[in-house]
Formats: sequence, structure tokens, C-alpha cells
Amino acid sequence: GYVQSILETPQGRMLFLDTKPDEPGHHGAYCRERAAWLSSKLGVGNGPVFLFMHHPWFAFGIPSVDVLLLREPEHFLQAIHGHEHRIRQVFFGHFHRPVGGVWRSIPFTAAQATVHQIALDMANPVGVPVSGEEPGYRVALISQDTVVSHVCSLIRGEVAYRMSDEDQPEVGGQP
Repeated sequence: GYVQSILETPQGRMLFLDTKPDEPGHHGAYCRERAAWLSSKLGVGNGPVFLFMHHPWFAFGIPSVDVLLLREPEHFLQAIHGHEHRIRQVFFGHFHRPVGGVWRSIPFTAAQATVHQIALDMANPVGVPVSGEEPGYRVALISQDTVVSHVCSLIRGEVAYRMSDEDQPEVGGQP
């Protein structure tokens, strides 16, 4: 079976979607069976919804990685049709880059990876470009009013020091 789940919170319904393909490969999959589950969960209630999935259904602008999207996006798109206004945020992995934006009025956030990062190579369609950027993760703070996504480094994420009013440099004689 597929590993999909739901978490009800005061901020909205969190839906965790399984986009792992049945066959080997780095692309994603979202078949009719998974889409039927999503459609049934979206059909209950009318409150805000947050989607968590590994593979996105649209291109991010890096040609060598954009070919590794959901192979059957039409099933996913049919499942969310009519519920787009309720989707407050979609969270992705897969692209190994900290990216955010909006797709057809649906906000999205993609996290960098805890392993290798993908370079921002928007020209070369051959070979996945691995960069030397630091591994990391995101922490999402979700309230009734806001969704804030913090980028956290696994290498340099600790507190180096704390600033206080006394630590502020003087500018023009003023602290």
C-alpha cells in the first residue's frame, strides 16, 4: 500500500502524500488510487489544508531535475480541483534547493536536502548539477494567520553569539 496520512490541527488539516513510484527511478508518481484517497480527504470539511509531498507536479526551472516530476500529475490535479482555495501551503522535498513561490495561487515551499544540494543551473539539461551548498532543513511555523518557513543549516546552524544593545556598533556617535 501507500503511506499517506492525515493530521488534524487547529491551523488546518495536514495531508501527507506518498509520491514514491512503484518502479525504480527518481521521478514521482501519483496514481488514481492515491488521488482517490486525497480527493476523499479534501471532500471532508471546508477548512484550510496543508499538503506535504516529496515530488512536485510542476517545473522549478532546472532542466536536468525538472524531468523528475510526478509522472501522472493529472490524477493529483484532478484530486485538488475545486479545493485550490483551501490549500494554504504545499511543502516539497526532492529538488534539494530552498525554493518558494506560488503555483496558480497555491503557495509552495521546497526544502534543501540533508545530503547533497542541487546547483542553480538553469541552462544545462544534462546531468544533475550538484553544488557545494550546505545541507539543511526547514522549520515551518504555522498559525491561523501566517506560514513562516525557516531555512536551517546542518553545518552552521548553531548560535554563534547573541547580540545585545551593548554589542551594537556605534554609528555616527549613536549606539
